[in-house]
Amino acid sequence: MRFVHLHFLFLLFASGLPAGGLLAQDQSDEQPKLVMPVEDGASLSADEAYEEAIKDFTSGSYDDAEAKFLTLVKRGLISKELYFNLGTTLEKKDEAGRAALWMRRALLLAPGMVEPRQNLVYLKKKLGYLEFADEGAEALFRNLPPTVGDWIAMTGLWLVAICLAMAFLLPRYQERRFRPLLFACLAAILAFGGAWFSQHYARHYAIENFATVTAKGATALTSPVPDAKAVIDLPPGSEVRILQETGPWTYVEIPGEIRGWLRNEQLAAVWPITFR
Repeated sequence: MRFVHLHFLFLLFASGLPAGGLLAQDQSDEQPKLVMPVEDGASLSADEAYEEAIKDFTSGSYDDAEAKFLTLVKRGLISKELYFNLGTTLEKKDEAGRAALWMRRALLLAPGMVEPRQNLVYLKKKLGYLEFADEGAEALFRNLPPTVGDWIAMTGLWLVAICLAMAFLLPRYQERRFRPLLFACLAAILAFGGAWFSQHYARHYAIENFATVTAKGATALTSPVPDAKAVIDLPPGSEVRILQETGPWTYVEIPGEIRGWLRNEQLAAVWPITFR
């Protein structure tokens, strides 16, 4: 997707963000495929809609800028610059929780992107929100490709098949099958471990399990009823892991080995993007 390059910088003292500025989308020769309808019956290409959103932002029309950025998202555009710029616009509107959500979505597409990462650092200092540790074994597992367990399991199964074929089909191994059968057993253990890790990853580390608290004044409760006892207050931007959804409530794991219930409207999954 091709966006016209427009370079703008935030005023540091106006926005509060340490890295200000909207990012322009990378250019390419691909023609715009996205069309955004407007009220007068005309239409805007993705490039034009993106440019209009940035113009709204620089003129201080943050509601209009948000609406145009969101329209591009709803039409299926996946772009780290779009997500970052939407997060920046939301921060200007004092919607820090949603701003953190879109910054995380930008990092999901581009983990090495500097601007959303440093803005999240700033927002964390400002809000004091909670997030899971970005170091150690858990962080390592979260950064692994989601299909790594499947590949390990598949490799193990192929090795089992090869070893069994060697043991029973090749004449040179018929009198000494112990070695290929031993390797077949080890490969089976590898396949089982890969399958177990795939399930474990899906339950604990897959990005679909993580959500961001977007509402102000959110409090995790001991049970899914409004008058339940409070567990912990969660500042907007806090990271949680989704464990269970029950009607209008979601049971979550909170950094610090804490669990509690939140209303669905108080949080949003990092991925996939949904609109309630």
